[in-house]
Amino acid sequence: WETYRDETTPSIITCAPDSSMAHSGNASMEMEFFVPADSWVTCMLYNEQPQNWSGQQGISFFIHAQQAGTVIHVNLYAGDPANQESHVYVLETPPDSGSGWALIEIPWGAFHRVEWEENSGVPFTLTNAVLAIGFGASANPDENNKGTVWIDDLGFLGSQVGGQPTTAAENPQPITAQQQEQPRSGLRRSLPCGGSVALPLGLVIVSLLKRRKPFRK
Repeated sequence: WETYRDETTPSIITCAPDSSMAHSGNASMEMEFFVPADSWVTCMLYNEQPQNWSGQQGISFFIHAQQAGTVIHVNLYAGDPANQESHVYVLETPPDSGSGWALIEIPWGAFHRVEWEENSGVPFTLTNAVLAIGFGASANPDENNKGTVWIDDLGFLGSQVGGQPTTAAENPQPITAQQQEQPRSGLRRSLPCGGSVALPLGLVIVSLLKRRKPFRK
């Protein structure tokens, strides 16, 4: 996973495997963050090549939160690598995520184009050219945002067994997160996340162990 933060603020984010906390398998991905007011952080996993997920209905994963009600965002990046499109879904971790693992299901239509890009608010449709998936957090102008969440069993919608899902509605109204200066194009580094935090059938990363130099805008 690649981490990015607003370097103009004392924002903090770490994303790493945690073998002490897992829904299944040996480890989950722990994301710990502190976001000052009006700032952002993001943890991203890049594909080696654009992936065709058009045969799927969305994504799902299990989440555990240090405190229920923690607000994070889930991002999808797709399209032309030289001019990628960013889409976001804002998630408030459900009540049962504080004491255990909660199943989250997000259909493609629940992701919307971010407000600082062209055609903001348009639902996500580029399922045949997915470049990356990300988790992160942002903060309103008048307050900080901090928390720790664990993500496991990242897969496609309908692939999970067990748990009462929290399913996102395909709301025609956009749900947007704080503006972020995300890396745009060029070579990226792909890293293993450890444990069972991976989409099934190896669809996310063709070669997890191949390292590439990231490109920053």
